[in-house]
Amino acid sequence: MVDGCGRVTLVDRHALFVEVLENVLWTRDYRCRCVPTEGLTTRAVLQRVIASRPKVVLTSLDLGFANGPVVVDTLTREGFRVLVLTDRNDPFRIGEALAAGAHAVVSKSTHLEPLLHAVRLAMLGRSPMSERDRVRLVRLFEQKSAGRGHLGDRISRLSRQERDLLAHLMMGRGAPEVARLRTVSEGTVRSQVRSILAKLEVSSQLSAVATAWVSGYDPDSLLAPNGRGPDHGPGGRPQDA
Repeated sequence: MVDGCGRVTLVDRHALFVEVLENVLWTRDYRCRCVPTEGLTTRAVLQRVIASRPKVVLTSLDLGFANGPVVVDTLTREGFRVLVLTDRNDPFRIGEALAAGAHAVVSKSTHLEPLLHAVRLAMLGRSPMSERDRVRLVRLFEQKSAGRGHLGDRISRLSRQERDLLAHLMMGRGAPEVARLRTVSEGTVRSQVRSILAKLEVSSQLSAVATAWVSGYDPDSLLAPNGRGPDHGPGGRPQDA
């Protein structure tokens, strides 16, 4: 059965899943475009999705360097209909996606027909989720995330250079590589890492990186304007600010 010829853009970092879903959607006569997210910042992902001129966007919240909730929020503000695909049935993450403006959240492990039904409804501007479930999940997210706000306050303690260094750590770069990119000594980098750990009140680089992610930051939001990240534009706070 042919569903229609609406334009759908797929945004996910799992190439095999995207390939399978793209083929299925083409058989239903949807015009598909794919945006791989490997190594892309939030801004770069948004630019590519918007350029594809979709009617519906299928994306996940886990997009690598890019901040998934910010991508969803920005696209919905721009008038696109967004369906979020999730790997796990986590009420907090589902509520986060809905709070960002997603039309609905669909499990990747669901059968194809429920997923295609969600796409059809999104094309019509409707959601397969009841308003009661939507409100319940958004409230759950807001209640739990309220307890995380103090982590974001810790990020604000960092200097411009420390925020830039934290962005590099989030990209998985070690002290030698960061020192080379910033043309400073490894000793200077390690000293700044110690300062970051103290200000964030954590004991390891891994904990510092986790604190940044949990607080809603991504590398693009922390890098200085002259930061050298992949496909990087001017830095700054994410667009949900």
